[in-house]
Amino acid sequence: MNLEERVAQSRRSLEAVRGQVGERHPQYATRLGRLAVLYHQMGRPQEALPLLEQAVEIFQAGNGRKIPQRAVLLNNLAVACRELGRPDEAKSYFLRALELDRKAFGERHAQFATHLNNLAGLHQHLGNPEEALPLLIQVVDIDRETLGDNHPQYASHLNNLAVLYLQLGQAEKAPALMLKSLEIGKATFGANHPRFVTRLNNLALVHSYLGRQEKAYRVFNQAVRIGGVVLGDHHPEYAILILNLGGVFLRLKQTQSARQMADRAHQILLGAYGRDHPLSRAAWRFSRNLEMLGRTR
Repeated sequence: MNLEERVAQSRRSLEAVRGQVGERHPQYATRLGRLAVLYHQMGRPQEALPLLEQAVEIFQAGNGRKIPQRAVLLNNLAVACRELGRPDEAKSYFLRALELDRKAFGERHAQFATHLNNLAGLHQHLGNPEEALPLLIQVVDIDRETLGDNHPQYASHLNNLAVLYLQLGQAEKAPALMLKSLEIGKATFGANHPRFVTRLNNLALVHSYLGRQEKAYRVFNQAVRIGGVVLGDHHPEYAILILNLGGVFLRLKQTQSARQMADRAHQILLGAYGRDHPLSRAAWRFSRNLEMLGRTR
């Protein structure tokens, strides 16, 4: 069942619950939250937002016992606000979710760690990585204590910390974290998985940042090979992989190969997003710059 079919099924379920218990019941709020998650997965936060706002309001109106569920809804509402360019509201909702987590579980709980991770991601999104660092270090420490050091959530948050170190210009701290994250991911969901591809991409970026272009090339090649299978060779995330590989070709002074990667990425992104999307324009500029470089040699 694809996402569109799941949305249709979820909407039918929502209508059925409304007929059974009405629109002010926590069960109805829970179904609203589930439908919002599907819209989020489809990249449609503008449709998820009003559903989440309604669900939060229902729980606030008189269901104090449902604190963990309220925290999840507030976290998801914060994510939607972040994606819609409303960072102040997103921060407020993240902080409210964390306060509810603290009340329900304390600060050494996996849900608290997940929501704290999301707040750290907002700081990164706003260009404040130094504010995110102590939060992510705390997240990883909570995960290690509560979930163990072979848990997929721990791996995901290790990857996030590694990316943050790269953003802070401390790339030398990132490879060990990324390798551990890859190891756990491979054991958990296998190498032929989109999340594994993303982590390969991140590891390759770190190698490239550290000047290890040959290592970056090998890891990017692996990511592109797997990504072509698990994502498909017309997926926008696949386009990002080959665009990054093009950057490594450029640093290895293989300009023609770099141009081929940039042109291919541009065509995929045009098909996925259209001409005016920032990623499409970035790929186009990269390709044109390489064309001009080739003419000057």
